Amino acid sequence: MFQLVKIGEYEKRLKQILLGSRIESLDAITAVVVLFLPPKYSQIMWSPYSTKMDGINILTFYLPPWKLLLKLDQRPFKDPFDKFALSSGRPTVAYVQDFWSKGEFNLLRDFHQRSRKAAGIE
Repeated sequence: MFQLVKIGEYEKRLKQILLGSRIESLDAITAVVVLFLPPKYSQIMWSPYSTKMDGINILTFYLPPWKLLLKLDQRPFKDPFDKFALSSGRPTVAYVQDFWSKGEFNLLRDFHQRSRKAAGIE
């Protein structure tokens, strides 16, 4: 499922960071760490997907119970995410999300409908 997401010029940088081969590349990728605690289905391993948040291109990456928002854009995060973004020399903090965003709720609803159809319930 991870191969389905294309992130252009950031793909090489992110791969180097994840493999630990070029830590200095970390400054090229801005991320916000989210402790994702929705009311139900908290252990679903969603496929990563690209979207826009306040007009900024991001990749949402789920590793339950964590969600990473990787900024794939030269523009800075807007408030409040600019305060949560990982940065050298600053303490790492996580944003806690205990709800489904509209996009996540739509993904959940779509998954539920497809599951029911595949099981012959609908």
